[in-house]
Amino acid sequence: MKNRKNRYGKLHIRWESGQTSENVIQVWTKIELSGQFDIILLDIELGGMNGIETARQIRESDVNCNIIFITSFEQYSKGAISVHPFAFVDKPITYAQMEKLISDVYEKLQIDDKFAFKSNKTYYNISLNKIMYFMSEKRIINVYCIEKICTFYGKMNDVEVNLKKKQVDFWRIHHSFLVNPRYIEEYHYDKAVLQDGIPLEISRAKGRIYV
Repeated sequence: MKNRKNRYGKLHIRWESGQTSENVIQVWTKIELSGQFDIILLDIELGGMNGIETARQIRESDVNCNIIFITSFEQYSKGAISVHPFAFVDKPITYAQMEKLISDVYEKLQIDDKFAFKSNKTYYNISLNKIMYFMSEKRIINVYCIEKICTFYGKMNDVEVNLKKKQVDFWRIHHSFLVNPRYIEEYHYDKAVLQDGIPLEISRAKGRIYV
């Protein structure tokens, strides 16, 4: 198994790999403990279980990851449909194909229940349930998550529009804050207090909207 970083064009990607189905399942168990991957590439002709059977095991714990089959065997395509793959790619796969596939997945993630953005040539995709709030500082958006803080260049109005398209409930309590209400412990006319005790200012115009 390998754990390395690689670059495909402008995309910065961390990836794990395994040579057999057993290796892949071991990698997947490790991934489940540290956070899910967004893309899984499976060679249908894996050693041990084939790629389709391996994908079925992965689907038992994750129905959202984007599985891409690498194959030169068209006869497997019908069986592979049952695990809802994102795409099929013929061998050998090129860097250009890989870059295009990742870009396509990134576009798909924009409309899923995750928030996707790019920062310093790295693509991020974070579950909206794990985001406590967004804070803007001029052209910089800080994404405050349960376990980390991420930043990217953008406008808070664009973030708000993006969230509304996903039909998720984030409150614009201030021109600088978009808050996930599930993390609000107390709500006052001038501030919202999160579960970890962090107070966020509520603008006068927004003070009574969410009460």
